[in-house]
This record gives sequence, structure tokens and C-alpha cells, in this order.
Amino acid sequence: MEPVPIPGGAVSGVSESPAEHRQRILALLETDRYNQEILGELIACLHSQIENDWYDCEINLAILKLYQFHPEEENVNLDVVLKILVKALMNLPDHDLQLCLYVLPEPYQSLEEVANLSALAEKLERAQYKDFWKLLEEKKQLLAIVPGLERTMRRFILETVSLTYSVIPRKVLCDVLNVADSDLQTLFDAESLKSEGLVKLEGNEENQPKEKSVEKESHLTLHQISPLMSNLM
Repeated sequence: MEPVPIPGGAVSGVSESPAEHRQRILALLETDRYNQEILGELIACLHSQIENDWYDCEINLAILKLYQFHPEEENVNLDVVLKILVKALMNLPDHDLQLCLYVLPEPYQSLEEVANLSALAEKLERAQYKDFWKLLEEKKQLLAIVPGLERTMRRFILETVSLTYSVIPRKVLCDVLNVADSDLQTLFDAESLKSEGLVKLEGNEENQPKEKSVEKESHLTLHQISPLMSNLM
């Protein structure tokens, strides 16, 4: 049986790597970005991002843009919308979520699930980590949308905290990451952290002490002052 061509130049029955899939869809967007017939191809690419743990904001925005042009309820898949928004949230500190919300059809922006994701992003951006985990605990259904959300958010929080602290108490780190003390060792192994009551975070330009530049005080001699005083007399 001969392979069957599908839109965008791929062939059914022939596997392609995530990188090849991505490049094919990006090439498709160059010629048919606003063609509603490619929507299925774009959504399949979104599913590939989730299954193979990669991400492309441009492709996902193209889906939302087509939904914006065709906002009728029968054309918009809410499950797809939420997956796009969660993937964007997982790409913090980039502002992809705001970009996605900007092109999301207005009727969907007021949905509870969308509002919850916006609230989660706001708490992260304000470093309100305890409130973030509390809200996520209350909205556990969001965890099922895209696997790995908790893991990715912990990594983002850890990177953010390391910009301020080079050493942090274990108790504080447990609180901001929402993990038990007994579970920190797995994190230590993954991130090459050291702990002896305090956790030593990876050094970077932001959390290292910097030498202060102190200018030497200058003093005028009596010989230098005399001419000035004469001019004032």
C-alpha cells in the first residue's frame, strides 16, 4: 500500500521526529497561516508538543488566531485552548500566556478555567508562591491538562529564587516549592544542590556578592583653599 500524502507535505505511515514535525508545520504557516483547513495539522502538532515535551509558541498562536477568525462555538475546541494556555504558562518567565490571551476569542476569556490560569500566572510573577500552590491545589483539574505542570513550575520557582539567594533555609525552600523536607533529596540530585540545614543554590550573576566601588575622599589643602577665600572676601 502506497503512503498517502497529507497537508503540509508529510506522508501518512511515515514517522517523523518532533524537530521534523515542527519544521514542516512552520513551513506550512509561511504559506497557509490563515487557511482553516490546516487547523487539524496544527492541533496534531500541539499534541506532539505535549507527548514529546517540546514547545513552539508561534504554532500554538496560529491555532488561536484561526479560532479568533472563526469564533463560532462549533469551530473552537476548549480542550485545545486550555492545553495551549497551560503550555504557555509552563514557559514562564516568557510572556507567552499574555500573548495567547490577547488573541483568544473574547467569549472564552471569561471562562473559569482561563481565569484560573491567569490567576496562577499572576501569583507566580508576584512571587506569591504559597498562594500559587494553594490555588493549584484547589484547581487540581488543571494538572490533568498537560503532564509535568507541577515539575515545570517548581523548576521556574527554583530558578527565580536563585536569582536572589545563593543560600536559603531548607524550610523556606520546602514552602516555596510545596514539597516535604523528605522529598527534597530528589530535587537536590536533579539540580546538584547542597544541603546542611541550608540549601546552597547554583551561583549566577544575580545572587553573588558584588564589590562596592568606594571613591576615595579628596581633601583640599590650606594652600588650595587660600585663593578661593581671597575671591570671596
